Amino acid sequence: MKDIASHILDITENSVRAKATLVYISLEKDITRDTLVLEIKDDGIGMDADMVKNLTNPFYTTRKTRKVGLGIPLLVQNCEMSGGSVDIKSVPGKGTELKATFGLSHIDRPPEGEIDDVFVNIATGYPEVDFIMTYTSEKGVFMLDTREVKQLFEGLPINDLDVVMGLKEIVKNNIKELK
Repeated sequence: MKDIASHILDITENSVRAKATLVYISLEKDITRDTLVLEIKDDGIGMDADMVKNLTNPFYTTRKTRKVGLGIPLLVQNCEMSGGSVDIKSVPGKGTELKATFGLSHIDRPPEGEIDDVFVNIATGYPEVDFIMTYTSEKGVFMLDTREVKQLFEGLPINDLDVVMGLKEIVKNNIKELK
């Protein structure tokens, strides 16, 4: 995967496939610690210890549509190449927590990519799932909670074109200020 935004999208799709109803996505830049930390937590079906252990094997996948699963192995590779690591915890019936740490200033860290677009695409692409997404830097914190958005636009679905365009502008402007 060429950027962190792609990793966020891939892992979020895993959460949705795992029947999550609430997904937390956090991206935090910490200049003092020289880290970029991605955390994704869901309340999906979770995984047993054996499945978690096999996640880094690209030839292990639960999908029926293909015989390889490259998302997590590529994430691990990108983290390790930048001096970071990945930690995954999961409990069957409770959900999964993923923490991926990248070296912020490391030359091999993938770029962030279009985080604002990914946040909007996730929020509007899976209207049946609730998301709490945060982007944090030394300049502040931006949080998008789709439950609040749905309440604000009562009667309009979150994937209504007017809602999508409004969200796109809000998210893009706020994240741009924090970068």
